[in-house]
Amino acid sequence: MPSNKLTNFSNTEEMMYLAVEASPNGMIMMNPDGKIVMMNSTVEKLFSYSRQELINRPLEILIPERFRQRHPELRNSYINDPKPRPMAHEHEIYGLRKNGQEFPVEIYLSPVKTEYGFFVLAAIVDITDRKHAEEMMRLAVEASPNGMVMANHEGIIVMVNTTTETLFGYQRQELIGQSIDTLIPDSHRAHHPELRNNYLRHPSTRAMGHGRDLYGLHKNGKEFPVEVGLNPINTPQGLMVLASVIDITERKHQEEQLKTALKEKDLLLSEIHHRVKNNLQIIDSLLGMQCRYVIE
Repeated sequence: MPSNKLTNFSNTEEMMYLAVEASPNGMIMMNPDGKIVMMNSTVEKLFSYSRQELINRPLEILIPERFRQRHPELRNSYINDPKPRPMAHEHEIYGLRKNGQEFPVEIYLSPVKTEYGFFVLAAIVDITDRKHAEEMMRLAVEASPNGMVMANHEGIIVMVNTTTETLFGYQRQELIGQSIDTLIPDSHRAHHPELRNNYLRHPSTRAMGHGRDLYGLHKNGKEFPVEVGLNPINTPQGLMVLASVIDITERKHQEEQLKTALKEKDLLLSEIHHRVKNNLQIIDSLLGMQCRYVIE
């Protein structure tokens, strides 16, 4: 009859197996050599392999060939510092299906210590739909006639469109990774962090700086009037703010022309009023003189 220790271990092992199998994400457990020792049915669906085809095979079978050379190095790096975390990579991560098709994934790693030794449990999420949605958004932003600038909660620019390049005179590679303050005149920069923090505390879709004149700063140092609309966007990287920027130089010019025309109109009406009043006074005087002649 098995001891309580063995029975408890068996129960724990069974519970872990059931938890892995029930996960909606792909779950793969591998040993320090990178060989697959356990997986769930979601992995079979994601990669189009049967369980028998993957057990005891190197994990690299599920990785595109261009990434395989570095994978042992990355695996050893994780084993030297094992802790639950997303899999770090300088590029986007892709899985490789049995038919050779690649698909974007996110991978979360967790170390597992058992009586059989050290293992790594990888949770794999297919992010094809998310990537498609991000691409649709990118295309919509790129096609916008307004300048579109996306910044993270620290005010660092993560995306701009072609119109922004035209408006501010920068190439997008000059702006990505830079502070949003790059596009703001010096006279407005001191208060911008406070305004940004206030917005992040109560993010909503609204116009920026209601009741205040806003200006953008061109690369050549020239300031120009703008209107800015703010939109909060929740992303896997945290809250982002998408700013829609409109150059209103022409509108301001037209407003100035209208103000000048109205001022000239007021002056003309005042002059007409003055002249009519004088003429009426002259007529009144002439009528008064005529009345005296008639009475005499």
